[in-house]
Amino acid sequence: MRPLIYLASGSLLLAALLTSLKLGCEHWAAPRSSGIQGALAASPVDVLLIGSSHTRQSYDLRALESGAHVSAFAVAYNALDYRGMAVLVPALLERPERRPRILVIEGYGMSLVRTGGLQDSRLFFDAPPRLKLTLMAQYLDGAPSARKYFDLFDLAVNRDNELLLLHPVHSRLTERISYRGGYADKVVAGLRDFAGLRLDLPRGAADPRQVAALRELIAFTRRQGVRVICCESPMPGPVERQEVVRGLKDELTGLMQEEHVPYYDGAVDFPIEDPRYFADSNHLSTAGRALYTERVARFIRATQAGRETALNP
Repeated sequence: MRPLIYLASGSLLLAALLTSLKLGCEHWAAPRSSGIQGALAASPVDVLLIGSSHTRQSYDLRALESGAHVSAFAVAYNALDYRGMAVLVPALLERPERRPRILVIEGYGMSLVRTGGLQDSRLFFDAPPRLKLTLMAQYLDGAPSARKYFDLFDLAVNRDNELLLLHPVHSRLTERISYRGGYADKVVAGLRDFAGLRLDLPRGAADPRQVAALRELIAFTRRQGVRVICCESPMPGPVERQEVVRGLKDELTGLMQEEHVPYYDGAVDFPIEDPRYFADSNHLSTAGRALYTERVARFIRATQAGRETALNP
């Protein structure tokens, strides 16, 4: 009986040690051409973009840098909402010498109604230990449950272990397909038509926690001496005309007006009725990315010159 107890105790101790090493060190294996660690390695840059897959798929970073005459980096994780951005940005702006001149917050109404959570495990993998604890605490905030604790256990112990085991290969592959947080040489075909295209969104007003997080994100960034602007990439015409989408966009633009944040609505004067510029219901194709990037570069130039309202009232 005693040997079994020793074996079980030793196994638990080893598992705890390995988990601690994973949580404390896995961010060292994160890519340096995208995500948190990429942004920290590239800093300081003139323009830092933060958002979800909309941000990653909406910008050609090479063209943005060339067109706006700036250095830039995009930190983008799938389904990253304003609550997530509110804990991520302080980690990125912690050191004064690493702060950008402009932070571009993703404008996306869906982020106002998200219920929260860690939907992209790469965010947890890339985060340094202190940020990991903050993300875990935020996930448990409100109504801790057995399911949430199980999710965090799975995230800490099981998820993305292959990225550690295949680190040399994975890091080289990531470097080849990424450029400063955006895609490098990725071709995304446009749609043939908009038949049946719509975006499934829950009805109702914005989540107060998301609104509060967005306001705090803006206030915090300004306290660090960094200028804030908000850019929203266009979606297909049928989606832009959905009642719930229009309502959320109105809420977002109203918030930006109240906070005196320059806001660029990418759907204005964009060919939203042309399927070639869209990959699906809410992401741009390669052609759409090129056109949108060109216009955002112009907006950034105008913002730096104090003329942003003349481009997108």
